[in-house]
Amino acid sequence: MSYIVIFSKDKGETTTDNVMDWIFASNIENIVRINGEDLIFSDFNLKINSSFFEFKDNIINPHKVKTVWFRRTYDESVFDNVPFFNTYGSDKTLELHLMGELGRIYFFFEYFFLESLWVNKYSQRIDKLKNICIAIKYGLKVPFTVVTNSTKHIKKKIRK
Repeated sequence: MSYIVIFSKDKGETTTDNVMDWIFASNIENIVRINGEDLIFSDFNLKINSSFFEFKDNIINPHKVKTVWFRRTYDESVFDNVPFFNTYGSDKTLELHLMGELGRIYFFFEYFFLESLWVNKYSQRIDKLKNICIAIKYGLKVPFTVVTNSTKHIKKKIRK
């Protein structure tokens, strides 16, 4: 039995939801979706010595994971519902530290699922602006794109 593992986020991820719908409609079994929030609020265990990953009633042998898709996994707001944040108030230093710790877990997953085919990796997150430039270079049509912090520039573009 082989698995597909998808790392995503719970809300606002319609692309992942559409892929999941297609996978289920195709009767592909043994798919595990792990949202960034799950690694904070749900029980999971990485049993490094025995090379197993336990997640929500699934025991995943990394040697049986054929494909891993790393999509988006969390936003900064992921920590808004952590109980001790409510007690002590938002602490940006702590939040950045916890985001870094989550990142370390994703780096480890890359090693843990080393034998699997990865579609995107945490360590190789896609740079949308770079991809737009590459697409233009090879003659693909892309929508008009501007990156600015100028409200004056944005208002000028909207009026056109």
